[in-house]
Amino acid sequence: MEPLSGSFGVLTPTDQWKVHAFYRPSERLTFEEFNANLREIKRRRPGLVHVAGKLSRQILTEAARLAAVRLEPMPSVVARGSKRRVQHVREVTVTGIVRPTPDLHKLAKAYLEIAKGMLEKEERDKQDTDDNSTTDPSDPTAS
Repeated sequence: MEPLSGSFGVLTPTDQWKVHAFYRPSERLTFEEFNANLREIKRRRPGLVHVAGKLSRQILTEAARLAAVRLEPMPSVVARGSKRRVQHVREVTVTGIVRPTPDLHKLAKAYLEIAKGMLEKEERDKQDTDDNSTTDPSDPTAS
């Protein structure tokens, strides 16, 4: 259900867990494995059959809505004095997506990006400190 993962955010985390329990979308199940899981769910949690179907319709409705929306930045020109500046208006929506098992590749990538950002900030701070220490504030020619 990876193509619909962005649509999962329309559900609460509790409801997402219900969909995972019923459909197991993060696993590559064979038809036989899916049917065995379905029989087990019907036996142990019969109410989940109806709930999962209802929740999957919500996901599909959201996926269709997202597919219909054209997501492109809307530039607008703002004139200030003799300069013109283009602003891109963006709207960002953040939703939580539950996963039964962590995506280690994405997790590693996130940690690398955080480390890279920390190193860049450290380098900028060091450069700012070096720039400030080489300039004598009492020297009128320095600016």
